[in-house]
Amino acid sequence: MSDAPLKVFVCIKFKGYFPVGSAAVVVATDKAEACELLMVELTKYGLKQDITEDMIIELNTLTRKAVILVDGVTVLYRDWE
Repeated sequence: MSDAPLKVFVCIKFKGYFPVGSAAVVVATDKAEACELLMVELTKYGLKQDITEDMIIELNTLTRKAVILVDGVTVLYRDWE
């Protein structure tokens, strides 16, 4: 882990316990580190799986906003760049 500034990432493309939307927020220096951290955390919950950088979305933290990740029916996806 480096001393680089931290960024906020989300992942809405991993499999949870049930066939409904799953979402995670990860704070890391880059997408690669976000993948590693999320894979470790998922393994702790018995959800071991590969997370790739194309599954991770970086949130723009320079703009105030709320982002709905999962609405209870479907996983929402949009470009949050």
